[in-house]
Amino acid sequence: MTGSEGAVAVMGAGAWGTALAKVLADAGSAVTLWARRPEVAATINDTGYNADYLPGVQLPPGIRATDDAAAALEGATTVLLGVPAQTCAPTSSRGHRCWPRAPRWSASPRASSWAP
Repeated sequence: MTGSEGAVAVMGAGAWGTALAKVLADAGSAVTLWARRPEVAATINDTGYNADYLPGVQLPPGIRATDDAAAALEGATTVLLGVPAQTCAPTSSRGHRCWPRAPRWSASPRASSWAP
């Protein structure tokens, strides 16, 4: 998923979601990282770090964080779930309510994915 394939929304700003966002942004993708907690999104945007979940790792400028699921999904051509297994269903439901036609969903490279 390079920048030529469009914007990426990563749903979940914990350690896994933040790490995914970093790898994608390092590869040239425009990434919006959705955080459940507004203060996590604000810290990422203000400092370039997610000290709560990925301390000591500087995030590239290609990552924008938000606590608004609709804003995270706006313009995204790929959506990745970077949340704990027990929250995958509620997080993907939140996404589908915000964006009626998600082009591609994936929990991880080996997990099942959804595409219309």
